[in-house]
Amino acid sequence: MLDGAAMRWPEVRRGYSHEARLSTVVLVALIAVFAGCDMPGEGDLEVGVFALGSCPGKPAMEPESMRVVVRGPVACDPSEADQPGGCSKEFASRRVRWGADANVGNIPEGTGREVSVFLCSPGPGLAGGIDEQHCGRDSHVAGYARASNVTIRRGESTPIQAILSRFGEQSCPRLPEEPAFTPRVFSSATPVDDGRVVVAGGFTALSGEGADRFFSGPDNGVFVYDPLTGKLSHAAELRRARGAHTAAFIPGYDWVVFFGGAARLSAPDDDGFPLSHAGEQEAFSDYEVFDLNTGRMLDDRCPPAPCVACCDREGERLPDAPEQCDRAGVDCVADCLCDCDAPRNMYRGRLLAQPAVMSDGFVIVSGGGDWPNHQNTDYRVAEVFDPAANCFTGGFQGPGALPRMESLRAGHSVSFIEATQAGRYRYLFWGGTRDQGSMEPGIHPIGETYAESSRQADFISGVFRQVYMETPGYARNLYFHTMTRLDSRRFLVAGGVRNDGERLLPPNADDYYLVTLRDDGDMMRAAIEPVHEGAPGGRFLHNATSHDGRRVLLFGGLDGFNLNAISEPLLFDSAPDMLGFGGPPLGLPPDPRVGHRATLLPDDTILLIGGVADGDGLTGGARSSGRVEIYTPTIVGTW
Repeated sequence: MLDGAAMRWPEVRRGYSHEARLSTVVLVALIAVFAGCDMPGEGDLEVGVFALGSCPGKPAMEPESMRVVVRGPVACDPSEADQPGGCSKEFASRRVRWGADANVGNIPEGTGREVSVFLCSPGPGLAGGIDEQHCGRDSHVAGYARASNVTIRRGESTPIQAILSRFGEQSCPRLPEEPAFTPRVFSSATPVDDGRVVVAGGFTALSGEGADRFFSGPDNGVFVYDPLTGKLSHAAELRRARGAHTAAFIPGYDWVVFFGGAARLSAPDDDGFPLSHAGEQEAFSDYEVFDLNTGRMLDDRCPPAPCVACCDREGERLPDAPEQCDRAGVDCVADCLCDCDAPRNMYRGRLLAQPAVMSDGFVIVSGGGDWPNHQNTDYRVAEVFDPAANCFTGGFQGPGALPRMESLRAGHSVSFIEATQAGRYRYLFWGGTRDQGSMEPGIHPIGETYAESSRQADFISGVFRQVYMETPGYARNLYFHTMTRLDSRRFLVAGGVRNDGERLLPPNADDYYLVTLRDDGDMMRAAIEPVHEGAPGGRFLHNATSHDGRRVLLFGGLDGFNLNAISEPLLFDSAPDMLGFGGPPLGLPPDPRVGHRATLLPDDTILLIGGVADGDGLTGGARSSGRVEIYTPTIVGTW
């Protein structure tokens, strides 16, 4: 069984100690993959494989054997590509007895190598053909690990490590003991560019009854999940506990910024839409910054403490400045000449808003007002966060720099379209507007684009432009749907609820469709293609992920106006010959969830954070789904 003693594996990243890693995961094998170093163009690969823990009620895996597969990209005709982005080749594959070294030769040097490990156990499996492919007729794939973007160097030994999760099931990472990670809903879960995920806030209680029911008990913890250790660690604390906020990772700064949120969120049990809030009366307008460079919340003092001791407000060195100023290299102009009067808050409190990070680190924050009646038209204005403001502690630009959306939106989606030739970003804003418009082509306000400004730092904002709808009769305003970017300017819109002009209606099974954008030079045009093949019942407040720009996994959500969550994950495939829902079995479904977060990890497993299964989920009921889980759908090993 996999609950045995730990062994060493290679130390490779971010300075984690050997002892810390042993306390995080159970090491199950050390595999040496040799490539015949005496042959030209080949190198060694040492793979450390270690296991996540079993979830409560789940037995430990019982390994019998394992298969190690090494693949990598190769040149090919684009029409023959076997995966998005090109072709791949299997360089080496060998099944060995569990615990034995796997000596696999003939691995050429190069970059982009992928190493997969399939753990085989006796008995029938869940994954169909993949079981026989990797484990034979009498065994099944029970565990899976993968390391990507591995570089093989001639004559060198390259150490890597991969985390082993239960194939087609859930695994449970190790959680911090103090402070405990309690069950929660509407937290944030933000992936950063090194593969980690920053989790913060969320509501931890459900109080009241009937029309007066509400989520409350916001948490102030900031936690970091590291996929290389399988551990969720407490990192810092928000100055203000919050839930239903939005968060954005800003590359270059290595910041995760938390915007808005609230201390409570109404969840009335009165046969209507199950979430509501009182706009600015409840929503926060502030922001906080978690700095990944230090692992702490960013000090927002302006000017920073060294500047106060060394410089005056005009950027001149103080006559009595201490010698430490010279030793620290404080530059009174470059470091300390700050606009400390810049706005520290957004102009409007926002709850469940949407962020869009631009190429220069600016963040456009939109929506977050009340729904569905949109009483406050000020929410048509999007906020602009400048990370360089206030001596690089961040701040919001003034009214003259704020872009104005074409339609008032809440419960909408924001999806990245592309970078222009100049490197500027374009985003697609979709749904969440009460304005029904006309069902004729071209004049429905369902979609608009935002083009980033090259002069946002000079307070010249980007531009929102309405998307021209080429498909008559199918443009539907949806709230709390998902919009997932595929390939070639295509997007899957899944689920959501409609607005009849006065209220939100229960989800409709017809609300699944593809949006294809076309740029004619003057504006973006959208063609809408309904997806009926295998279309399931409606859902909303779910999450969606895609690992390859072709297939989309939908998780959780609600199928009606209650708090009884959906369990079965849903697979959509956009390939022309498979367009629709269905596909291979995904394995055992994760627990039902709503108010959760689903985040794709580097090995294409899914990190599931929080959520509740029903109205008793945060009130002591047995069906709480507040734990952190890793879900490994069976499709991870099929491309």
